[in-house]
Amino acid sequence: METLLVLFFVLILAAIGSLPSLLFWWLAWKLLPKTYSLPPYRMTLLCIALSFLTGMVLNPELEGGGLSIMPFMLVLTLLWSFILLPASILVKYFFGKSKSKTQ
Repeated sequence: METLLVLFFVLILAAIGSLPSLLFWWLAWKLLPKTYSLPPYRMTLLCIALSFLTGMVLNPELEGGGLSIMPFMLVLTLLWSFILLPASILVKYFFGKSKSKTQ
């Protein structure tokens, strides 16, 4: 029971750490034109998954244990957001549907 409580607490801290990424994607969704906007919840979940994957690959020794997951997730989700937003805009720009009609 204590293990589940600690796991739940760590997951809550990870969710709080990823809230700035959600805000970033929500603002991008609101401010970008509709042709370049992406769904904020899906992109945040993608950034969280990539952050967990990066954490497993790098395997850092977190000095604070489970409590240091919040700043770790904050940094990695924002880093992945800053990488994915321009990349996704470029992909949509170059490989998106063309609006011009060919005759």
